[in-house]
Amino acid sequence: MNRFVNVWMIMAASGLGTGFRDGGPGSINGNNDFMMFEDCIVTNYSVAAWAITNTQAYSWVMSNCQGTGNGVGKYAVSGGDGIPSASPFYWHDGLVGGHTVADFYIKHTQSDGANYHIDNVMSEGSNRFLITSPANSLYCRTTIENVRFNQGNLNADGVAMHFSHAGPILIRNCGFGSL
Repeated sequence: MNRFVNVWMIMAASGLGTGFRDGGPGSINGNNDFMMFEDCIVTNYSVAAWAITNTQAYSWVMSNCQGTGNGVGKYAVSGGDGIPSASPFYWHDGLVGGHTVADFYIKHTQSDGANYHIDNVMSEGSNRFLITSPANSLYCRTTIENVRFNQGNLNADGVAMHFSHAGPILIRNCGFGSL
């Protein structure tokens, strides 16, 4: 397992494209199956703080991390928008916000299903909290719990979470709005 502890990427306004991304040139599968990020901060990026791009990345854990786009970055965690896939991840504790598209974008492309878990996250100033694209698997388990999403910059259509996955999805103990 690769482990990153207390790594800060605090760049001048949108000076960073993506903070952490797996794979090599041309998204070569680097077999980066398991990644652990603890107390990491990524700010002022133009695309994503974390980009999970390879189908061999089976478990990324972000613990007490921050991904803040500050009105420029598109996502905290992404597997879409030109990034080929998003493998399973678990984000617990931390802060996200200021994203122009969504805090989390799940574009699931694995045929064996996957688990996504977002727990105890505060979001401020993002366009949406979550977007998912249609999955090509029988299931794509997603759990969202203990989340606070402030609607300060919510998309004009009023949708905080847009789901296209087959599911199942579990949402509990969450607050969305002017909290």
